[in-house]
Amino acid sequence: MRIALCLEYPLAYQGGVSVLCQALATGLSARHEVVLVSPDGPEEFARLQKILPLHSHVPWNPNTVGPGPSRTLATALKERGVQLAHFHFGGNFGWGSRFSGQSPIPYVARAGIKAVSTVHLVVGPLDGYCGPEKPLWFKLALWPVAWLGKMSVLRHLRAELVVSKFGTRCLRRWYWPRRDRFRTIYHSRVSEQSTLPPPGGREKMVLYAGHLAVRKGQHILAEAFAQVALRHPDWKLVLLGEGEKEIEDRIGRLIVEHSLQGRIEMPGARLDAMEWMRRAEIFVQPSFFEGLPLALQEAMWSGCACLATDIPGNNEIISHEMNGLLVSKGDPDSMAAGLDRLMGDKTLRATFREQARASVLRQGMSVEQMIRQHVELYESCV
Repeated sequence: MRIALCLEYPLAYQGGVSVLCQALATGLSARHEVVLVSPDGPEEFARLQKILPLHSHVPWNPNTVGPGPSRTLATALKERGVQLAHFHFGGNFGWGSRFSGQSPIPYVARAGIKAVSTVHLVVGPLDGYCGPEKPLWFKLALWPVAWLGKMSVLRHLRAELVVSKFGTRCLRRWYWPRRDRFRTIYHSRVSEQSTLPPPGGREKMVLYAGHLAVRKGQHILAEAFAQVALRHPDWKLVLLGEGEKEIEDRIGRLIVEHSLQGRIEMPGARLDAMEWMRRAEIFVQPSFFEGLPLALQEAMWSGCACLATDIPGNNEIISHEMNGLLVSKGDPDSMAAGLDRLMGDKTLRATFREQARASVLRQGMSVEQMIRQHVELYESCV
């Protein structure tokens, strides 16, 4: 079967959706051909083809969404012999679905190509169809229009996948006439074939890996670490990633204010994040909201003792006091208490480390399970 993976962000961009689709393309290649639809340029796609089994590329500019570009995309996929198109939404209203007649999904379906989608992040019913700075009255006034646009898209989809059970429950409730469209498939990059690092040799390191942004809460983590740093002088905090300059500046000022030079490090974006996880004692996911964090899965799989904010997504991976700790979001004091407890209790870290890997497998959060469930869905559609 020839399958199109459709992204609104470049596949070369190392965000959560991008790396997930790279894993999906690799896993599908054993039985299917993959056509990429994305904003990647020709040079980027040429580099991607050297490392990924991609059949061809259809350029897509998400800033020009509308009836004309949507018809053009449907025609291009038809000409390439695509039988199924999988559209990936960063949020609930991706691919022009907030207004009827804009999204390419109905046009692709009318061209005889089966369509499915994945929503990678579910926040709230009023999120994603207009700017977050808009007043509540404006969001409420526009909501019926956006709801009808989403319903139009759902009518042409065989299924809309959601990466968390929380997100699935929300979407079934908000779009109840099409509630049968929604189903949960956990996404993951961890392989059941990978081995756990040998015990011992871990560094007294508190690690974060991912995009630096206010919503990710790294500033809260840095504030919490500053509270306990004097009690644990042999520990350091490492924040892998790059992103919003506001966060980097904010953490930089905190380092100077608390004289934590050399104890809080920001090495920037790294391609070897999982190697850092294999070295670190503790991993923290301090986000304000998440879909299903890949980095938290990977850290648990790599043997870190994990701490995360008690939010949907995080709390589907961590069961409090069983395989990790959950703390209040946006609360440096709560996070500092959790850090203090983990940093000072080697036995607790070992217990969480032992439980974490088994719990990831038990919930079906592996790349093998993800690929199997996608293939079963695709083949049932076609």
